[in-house]
Amino acid sequence: MAKQFDLEKILTIVRAGQFDELVGVVEGDKLECKGSPYRLDDEHERFELAKDVTSFANAHGGVILLGVQTVKDDTLSADIVRKIGTFSKSHVNTSQYRDVLKEWIYPSLQKLEIEWFPSARNIDEGVVAILIGDQDQLWRPFVITRTVE
Repeated sequence: MAKQFDLEKILTIVRAGQFDELVGVVEGDKLECKGSPYRLDDEHERFELAKDVTSFANAHGGVILLGVQTVKDDTLSADIVRKIGTFSKSHVNTSQYRDVLKEWIYPSLQKLEIEWFPSARNIDEGVVAILIGDQDQLWRPFVITRTVE
């Protein structure tokens, strides 16, 4: 059964490491899920990261969860969380993510958090949350400063 959670509920679950509670949650205007981390050695993946973050920055914020897999539900015309694919903290360099976003997005985001959260079941495995806060209207629109061939 599909579940609708607001952003605060999602963040509470992630911070507690209770990721299985996300199974069945519908992606929406405040939630985007990626089954695995962005591969920052690939220019297309850096562009995808900047595009996803910019979309939330221009639309009053949201969260991108890395390590959370979805499946398309045709009855809802939406993606639903299907599985949690936790990974080691060493798989994501959050500073490198911030650096890519600083290089690729203008103006710089004022409200951005990127953090790895351990699982309550196994503290060596977890997910990453990229939290894009509601940016000041004066700074909008945020644009991607690079192109990819």
